[in-house]
Amino acid sequence: GSEKVIIEKAAGDAEAIAFDGRTYMEYHNAVTKSEKALQSNHFELSIKTEATQGLILWSGKGLERSDYIALAIVDGFVQMMYDLGSKPVVLRSTVPINTNHWTHIKAYRVQREGSLQVGNEAPITGSSPLGATQLDTDGALWLGGMERLSVAHKLPKAYSTGFIGCIRDVIVDRQELHLVEDALNNPTILHCSAK
Repeated sequence: GSEKVIIEKAAGDAEAIAFDGRTYMEYHNAVTKSEKALQSNHFELSIKTEATQGLILWSGKGLERSDYIALAIVDGFVQMMYDLGSKPVVLRSTVPINTNHWTHIKAYRVQREGSLQVGNEAPITGSSPLGATQLDTDGALWLGGMERLSVAHKLPKAYSTGFIGCIRDVIVDRQELHLVEDALNNPTILHCSAK
């Protein structure tokens, strides 16, 4: 009955959004507002997919070849890449993505230091070369892919491939992202079962 719904909502049972490889969702990169220069990034989310390639999350300078931070599935593994302007840092999970099961991802960057944790594996860490400590952005955060992702970035093909699967429980800098209400663009929203 109706009681069950209330209990589920109270438990923070956030919606899960289905991505079909052409669903790109755009948000402010600080959830409620846009930040142009970030000293740190902090992302947590859960994904479920059968695909071995696809862009999960992207924030950066849009089309110019410059700063970005990204999460993608590359050859069946979750990968985090960021470039503060000097040289890309690649952090790659050692655990293959668990096909069609929910997988929790935590990705942090504090100045030049990065950390990626997928499921229960120990965090993979790395550091970008001396130089810039902040990520210069256009204020946007993309999930599931990005329109017109510049080829100039010379990123692996997986990064220009749309994500196919489900995403839920997205937290950006310790704030929950409401996948539907907070979206700046208006793609057709597909829900997937949170099972």
